[in-house]
Amino acid sequence: MSKKIFTKITYGKFIAVIFLTCLIWIWADLALDENFTVNNLVINVAKSTPENLLVTLNGQTELTLDEVVLRGSASKVTEVKRKIDEGILKPEVFFNISRYSWKQVDTYTLNVLSFLKESDFINQLGVTVVDCQPETIKVQVHSLVKKELQVKCFDNSLNEIGKAKLDPSTVQMYVPEYWSGEQLSAKIVLSKYEQQQARVSPIYKKPFIEITIADNLVKRSQQEVKVRLPAQQSLLAEQLITSPRLGIILSPNLQGKYKVEILNLNSVLSPISVNTTEQAKRAYENMPYHVILQIYDSDLEENTPDKTFRRSLIYNFPPEFLRNEQIELNQQPETARFNITPLEGSAAQSAGD
Repeated sequence: MSKKIFTKITYGKFIAVIFLTCLIWIWADLALDENFTVNNLVINVAKSTPENLLVTLNGQTELTLDEVVLRGSASKVTEVKRKIDEGILKPEVFFNISRYSWKQVDTYTLNVLSFLKESDFINQLGVTVVDCQPETIKVQVHSLVKKELQVKCFDNSLNEIGKAKLDPSTVQMYVPEYWSGEQLSAKIVLSKYEQQQARVSPIYKKPFIEITIADNLVKRSQQEVKVRLPAQQSLLAEQLITSPRLGIILSPNLQGKYKVEILNLNSVLSPISVNTTEQAKRAYENMPYHVILQIYDSDLEENTPDKTFRRSLIYNFPPEFLRNEQIELNQQPETARFNITPLEGSAAQSAGD
C-alpha cells in the first residue's frame, strides 16, 4: 500500500516539475524582448481616399521609411523576421485621410511613431514600435475637380495614333483645378498586339492621366473606351536620325523671365530610331526641331530652388505623315531632366528675392 502511495506522489511531483519548467520557459521567452529593425516598411495612401482629394506623403503616394525599430518576444521576433525574409509578409501600412480632420487643402505634419503604433498591421504582428526614421512626414492635401478630358490614343513609344476611332471620345475625371488646354487629355496606350487586334475588331481600354505633383501618379478612368483602328497598315523601314535638334516651348508668361537647364542633354540629343518611309524621313529631317520639351506655366507652382523636373520629350513628327502612319518612334521616348531658374535681372528674380 505504501509503495503505491509513494508512486503516486513521485508521479505527481514529476508532472508538477514539468509544468513549472514550461511556465519558466514561457516566462523567460516573454521577459527577453528583442528589438529588430525593418528598413523597407512602406506607407501607402489608402485607395479609399475621396475622389476630389489627392493626398501625398512627402510628395509621393508611396513612401518607404528609412527604418522602423520593432520590439517583441524572441519567438515573435524570429517569426516576423522569417516571414519578411521569405516574402510571406510585406511590411506595408496604409494612411487613411478619413481618420483625420485634415480635409482642407494644406500641408500637415504626421507623427510617424504615433501613426505606426495605431496601425492595424503592427498590432496584428504582436509587436510594438519603439522608434522610426523619419520621425515626421509632410502630408499634403490637394484639391481635385471633375473635368471633361479629350481621350487620345498612343503607341508604346507615346506617338499619337491619329486615325484611332474612340467611343466615347471624352471622359470625366478628377484632375488638378489648374489644368487647362492640352493638359485636359487622357491617354490610351496600345501595344503592338493590341494595335493588331484593334484593326480586326474593337478593343476596350480605360484612359489614364498622370499627375506630376504626386510623383507622376497614374489615375485611371472608371469608364472604358472602345478603340478601333483602320485595317490598312504601312510598311515601314527602320531609320536613324543622327543629329536631332531640340526645341523648348515656353509661354509668353515665361519667356524672358526664366531659363531652362537640361541636366541630361547628351541623352536628349542622342540619335533617334524611327520606323518610316523615305519620304517621311526626309520630311522629319527638315523639321526645325526633332524633339520638343514643353514647359507649362503650372510648373512654377511646383518649382523650388532644388526642384528637378522630369518630362517625356515630344517627338515632332510631320503631322501629315504621322496621320497616315508613315512614321513612328522605334525606341523608348527619352525623358528630359531639367531645372527652371529665373533670369538675372528679370521680374521673376526680383519677386523671388
